Amino acid sequence: MRPLRIGVNALYLIPGGVGGTEIYLRHLLAALAEMDRANQYYVFTNLETGADLAPEQANFTTVRQRVNAAFRPARIIWEQTVLPLSAAARDIDVLFNPGFTGPLMCGRPQVTVFHDLQHKRHPEHFRWFELPFWRALLFWSAHLATLLIAVSEATRADLENYYRPNARVKNRDATTPIGPWIVDSVDVGDPQSLALSTTVNGAEVQHGSTADMILGVAGLIEYLSEFMTLMPGDMVLTGTPHGVHFVAAGDTVVSEIEKVGRLVNHVVAAA
Repeated sequence: MRPLRIGVNALYLIPGGVGGTEIYLRHLLAALAEMDRANQYYVFTNLETGADLAPEQANFTTVRQRVNAAFRPARIIWEQTVLPLSAAARDIDVLFNPGFTGPLMCGRPQVTVFHDLQHKRHPEHFRWFELPFWRALLFWSAHLATLLIAVSEATRADLENYYRPNARVKNRDATTPIGPWIVDSVDVGDPQSLALSTTVNGAEVQHGSTADMILGVAGLIEYLSEFMTLMPGDMVLTGTPHGVHFVAAGDTVVSEIEKVGRLVNHVVAAA
């Protein structure tokens, strides 16, 4: 098998101006240079970044792009239009995006790093006219990437909450009990004002409200309907309030939703 041709999208980098994300990339490239002399790396840089970013090693090549990262709109437009062409011209196998965003139309697998989700946590730190575009760009970057890398446990949790739920840890065989009946929406009223609770052996471990949902019921139905057909009787699982509690054989778990009902489960040991 021939060596991989790996593109590194460093267009976001402003030397001395992006904090930890610059440290992350410089140390990562240095480590890759030490451990990998087989694969070929193409580091796409902007006009502000010097030639010292890519290691001085035969399998590292700097591809300078004629764009200034300090003017974010120009950098994003270049990243979405010119960068994919430059990557294609070098027959890149995979594009690594260490700074949150990547081209939405790339034509090759992408690995994207998320350092934080400050636009979700602290939107007040963003200019009002930039925030909608930044939200949209990061949303699609997260969804189109073949693989996401979170640099911390907090970022991983935010990615799962906002963009990429970890479906592998849910809905396995013999789990997700539902029933014994479905309550008509007419009897529920406003689905965004229902109290939720979970108890284990009578002790409350979760308490919340549907008003706390990141996406409301109507918004979820609208979003899912964009790429799948929802039929009467389909079940959409939305997650639970804060609070994780481990259970063991012999425990009794009661989940309750106001105006919907109570679901009681007895935990038994595996046969």
